[in-house]
Amino acid sequence: MFDSNMMERLQKAQQEIENIKLRLEQTIIEASSPADKVKVSITASKKIQSITIDPSLQNTEIEELEDHLIMAVNEAISRAEAKWEMEMKSAASGLLPGL
Repeated sequence: MFDSNMMERLQKAQQEIENIKLRLEQTIIEASSPADKVKVSITASKKIQSITIDPSLQNTEIEELEDHLIMAVNEAISRAEAKWEMEMKSAASGLLPGL
């Protein structure tokens, strides 16, 4: 079933996926809440790198600050997932043409 050519392709695809994972660990995605009150930077592998809060939120109610944080983090995660999916589809198309 598996010939040597298929094994080579599988090994190459596995190495490519590892390379993509490393690249995604270093790719920074940024997102913010409305009016840029809270900014979040995460890696494409979904590890938060930084959260910046606009000083104008200093005297804000906790609930409003939490809302800004949730919006920014969720947007950053959504962007990271889209980047991850795009990279993995690219790698898979090399192994399985037509995906």
